[in-house]
Amino acid sequence: MTTVTTPTAAPVWADFPTEEYQARVARAQRSMREHGLDVLLLTQKEIVQYFSGFLSGGWSVQTFAAAILLLHVSKDPVLVIPDIFAATARGSSWIQQHAYYTEPHLRPRGAADAVVDAVIALAGATPRIGLEWGPNLVAAWNLADYHAVRERLGAATFSSAEDVVWDCRMIKSPREIERMREITGITERAMVGARDQVHAGMTEQELARVTVGSATLAGADGIAFTNIRAGVDRYRMSDSVPMARPIRADEMVVFDIALTLRTYAAELACNIHIGEPTAKHREIWRTMTKAQDAALAVMRPGVRAEDVFHQCLQVLNDYGYGRPSAYSVGHGIGLSVHEPPVLGPQHHRTLEAGMVFVLGSWIYDIEGLGVFALEEMVAITDDGNQLLSTLPRDELWWTA
Repeated sequence: MTTVTTPTAAPVWADFPTEEYQARVARAQRSMREHGLDVLLLTQKEIVQYFSGFLSGGWSVQTFAAAILLLHVSKDPVLVIPDIFAATARGSSWIQQHAYYTEPHLRPRGAADAVVDAVIALAGATPRIGLEWGPNLVAAWNLADYHAVRERLGAATFSSAEDVVWDCRMIKSPREIERMREITGITERAMVGARDQVHAGMTEQELARVTVGSATLAGADGIAFTNIRAGVDRYRMSDSVPMARPIRADEMVVFDIALTLRTYAAELACNIHIGEPTAKHREIWRTMTKAQDAALAVMRPGVRAEDVFHQCLQVLNDYGYGRPSAYSVGHGIGLSVHEPPVLGPQHHRTLEAGMVFVLGSWIYDIEGLGVFALEEMVAITDDGNQLLSTLPRDELWWTA
């Protein structure tokens, strides 16, 4: 049975002030009107958190959504949750309307009924519903629940909510940017500290533990990934997890770290050469920093994402190093490590103030000198951009 309640107390453990979330919902409602949608039906952890503030460890259980959020084009939103999360929702989310269902592990369970009843109460039996469809969205609810909702709302019209969601999430508020600046600082200080401890014989896993341990003590509370690898036998293993493999003399360490602070992420990458690098190593590193600076020089509102890519690529081509890896030189970041827009060819989205990017150049010499990586955090401002990171990069990092 579904019960709808109306909490009255302000959430004690809210991540941001209520007005922050209300502004996000208002922006979504304006976009919904433009796209002809009555209701957004949202299940992905990051999206639900973004609009509702609902924080729960229940997202780690992947057989059901910890929360399903219904955003109406003009009415107050409704949070659909298992009743075991009632106190969690009251303590963390500003949303007043909660629709509960009982034991989430039952088959069948009441999640679909709760969603359908709440949708009909909000928008009637024939609403235009936006779902998490599209190249940059992934729904997080059980397909059995999804099909049950579609069957019971047979008269509704369903389409993608992608444009509405990213119209909101791509533009970060000052509070979001400050959070990301904080986790960026924590991450880079941990990386600099770890650099000073690396030595031949240290394993990739030991380097990861030193870095993450230091960042955790400084306030980081989550690991998005630790992409640490070294040596010819490992260079090809893109986004690999660190192994119990000793790092050897004259090898290049790919040092690519993404950590989180209260759900927001930062990603930084650089290299550590074990032993003094050759002149060629230094030359390639200087080329990468020039490419990075060329991209930074054009990153401002009104510039297309693809133009940033081509500016960076031009420098690499001029020095004979060709196309960047993965056909991009960066991507948006926020509640997720990878968000649109992508700084790549054929990505026509124009940059706007409030966007935050991981800007990164990668050069692969897999059978020779190694994989060269430089990633920095950049926020777009009203008149240009600002580096959120201050990772030392004048010279290639190396250790004796």
